[in-house]
Amino acid sequence: MATLEIFNISILFLFSLFLPHRAATPCKGSTCSIDGPLARFPFQIRNNQVSSNCGYPGFDLSCNNQSQTIITFPSSGDFVVQSINYLDQILYINGTDNCMLKRFLHRDLSFEDTPFSIYWGFEGTKNYTFFNCSSDQEIYWPSNIISCLSTEYYKVLFLPTNWSQPRLELHNCTVISTTLIPSSFEWREINRGFKLAWDVPDCRYCEGRDQACGLKKGKSLTIQCLHTGMLYDQIPTHIT
Repeated sequence: MATLEIFNISILFLFSLFLPHRAATPCKGSTCSIDGPLARFPFQIRNNQVSSNCGYPGFDLSCNNQSQTIITFPSSGDFVVQSINYLDQILYINGTDNCMLKRFLHRDLSFEDTPFSIYWGFEGTKNYTFFNCSSDQEIYWPSNIISCLSTEYYKVLFLPTNWSQPRLELHNCTVISTTLIPSSFEWREINRGFKLAWDVPDCRYCEGRDQACGLKKGKSLTIQCLHTGMLYDQIPTHIT
């Protein structure tokens, strides 16, 4: 009888050698709302994914009382995460007041001491000039009126600085300031926010192979690709 048990244990051991090896267990994705962006490695939603192995330092998110996904930067405060492109490692954010251009106007943007940098796009930056125009000033470019900064008494307008001719037609406008804005910023659809990029941790290789990315156990901040298909096994949970 003992010999049979030993034989069975040996068979199970040998069989396990041929099973796919999962070096680490991926954390389930998490969202703040049903239609919110999926937070998975390197991101994690605080108080939801409790394991430290679910995220990477600097990628903590939170949910506000409106079920929005929030990222907080030490020097610039809170922003709403609109979407996350894991393959290209690009984060789409907007101001909590849905008025991202106000941040550029007041130069209230700093990503020092964070893993992120502004995604400048292929053309780098462009100079834009902000104008304060009286309410009776005729505007030929209504898409360039910043509604979140305008009132019934005045309009705030922004135009590429090199548009010299239109400026001559703005008789009832004064210049507020001129500032650099990333060329990747969708200025024709200003409510979309803008893009940040990150390079570390670099999970693009794993993402390109439809594999989950995670931390190696006992290896500090060393990352690894997990078993094929595990990326799609991460059923998200959301906070209600």
